[in-house]
Amino acid sequence: MNYHELLRHKIFPLVQTPGQYVGGELNMVVKDPKEVRGRFCLSFPDTYTIGMSCHGIQVLYTVINNDPEWYCERVFAPLRDMEKLLTENDLPLCSLETTTPLCDFDVVGFSLQHELAYSNVLTILNLGRIPILRWERAEKAPLVIAGGPCVQNPEPISDFIDAFVMGDGEEADLALAKAWLEFQSEPGATRRENLRRLAKKFPWVYVPDCYKTRVENGLEIPFPESDEIPAVIQQARVEKLDAIPLPEKPIVPNVEAVQDRVSLEIQPGELFFLLGPSGCGKTTLLRHVAGFYVPDAGRILIGGEDVTDMPPHRRDTGMVFQSYALWPHMTLAENVAFGLQMRKV
Repeated sequence: MNYHELLRHKIFPLVQTPGQYVGGELNMVVKDPKEVRGRFCLSFPDTYTIGMSCHGIQVLYTVINNDPEWYCERVFAPLRDMEKLLTENDLPLCSLETTTPLCDFDVVGFSLQHELAYSNVLTILNLGRIPILRWERAEKAPLVIAGGPCVQNPEPISDFIDAFVMGDGEEADLALAKAWLEFQSEPGATRRENLRRLAKKFPWVYVPDCYKTRVENGLEIPFPESDEIPAVIQQARVEKLDAIPLPEKPIVPNVEAVQDRVSLEIQPGELFFLLGPSGCGKTTLLRHVAGFYVPDAGRILIGGEDVTDMPPHRRDTGMVFQSYALWPHMTLAENVAFGLQMRKV
């Protein structure tokens, strides 16, 4: 079925801000799905205007698409009018890049930034024709994974997610997806067995299906069903931050995003945001410096200051915002370099 034509002629003319559903943005990655080995749908479970403001989504999108064997596409939570029309017309929620129903992907990954998005996760799964409860999914259904800050407490949403990625996802997401595709391609292997193989292979993956629960002091405590499953989940870490390719050509949204700006990450933890013209004819450049770890030196820096030995309650709240004026006769890169030089960063 040609969902692209159906949505274009039957649905998009009736919804508010159809530009958030059509895809085709500047710098969107275009690949032939028939020429790749695996397909990954990356979801920020909120509206397009909010999800496209997330720099992390752009980073993961770039990392996965840099692998020639994989095609990473995107999907966001539809507004109520779009959700209603999809349901009334019995049409699935599809990816922006190729208008592919979510149920046809190999892996669907959610970035969980806050708990209020949990209900949107269920909406996206339901509209994408993926069973909401993980134990109701068919053998060849997509692997549903989740990462982000919220997965540090995964239990509230563990009935709906096949595997949680703890820690840094830049390398972990693709490694997990590749392993899943390999396991699923082997004849005779069941979905349940392959989920256990993921739990055994990656110490930073929490697979709820591999754990049972016992009640202690009125609380349900998960514990591994066998000694082969880790009792404590480790954190995935990117050891060499410079090896992670940052977005050189970020996707430009079709419609105005909530944070309508260009993000330029010059080093891990240090972002520059291009905000727009100011009254004096120049453009404002906001520098956001958060704490980050330097593996080779074993030090923690915030705004260029070594705060490794600072008390944690002070170190963790270190965040610096500085504003620059962009000079129109200089390129963005030249303005960034000039600003760093002037402030001796």
